[in-house]
Amino acid sequence: MFSHQCLSATDATAARARELSELQRGDGTRSATRLAEISPTLLNELSLVAGAVVIGSLSVWFLHPSAGLLWLSGLSTVVAVVVMVVTLAAADRRAALANAKAAIFATYKPASTEDLQWLVRLCEAHADVGAAVAQWLREDKTILERDLRAVRAYACDADPRAARAKVLAELSAAAGKSASNEDK
Repeated sequence: MFSHQCLSATDATAARARELSELQRGDGTRSATRLAEISPTLLNELSLVAGAVVIGSLSVWFLHPSAGLLWLSGLSTVVAVVVMVVTLAAADRRAALANAKAAIFATYKPASTEDLQWLVRLCEAHADVGAAVAQWLREDKTILERDLRAVRAYACDADPRAARAKVLAELSAAAGKSASNEDK
């Protein structure tokens, strides 16, 4: 039995907004939320400055090893590594956030014409899906990608079960015929 709740346009908008707001909060840790707020331009500039300081301090140390600037080059290297790690982590967080936003928007996108044509063919093959879709249309609901995913999941699960039941029925009928042939 197929059961899936298709959302109305206002419910879908509210659900999308709720998912986006949950996404904006991050995972609750202070570093994760602050990391996403750091400007990418600032981090790139800090990385360049840190790299320049490392190169400058190393070049001074190589030119004048007796000046005792080894601690400065070591400290600048540590600072540069920390800045670069923070830059990469912030970029990764922004990319993950952008991918998650795109997935949310794709979930609540209205179904394409090709998908609706596929749904028509599927409704002809599965009466329970057809009844659910007819109910959605009577309630003037927009069929979204999330609804198509639910229908696809049901169809992928229902089709093999129906095929197996058909094969088992044929096997049972064939076994019954062979048993009656042995009796003769």
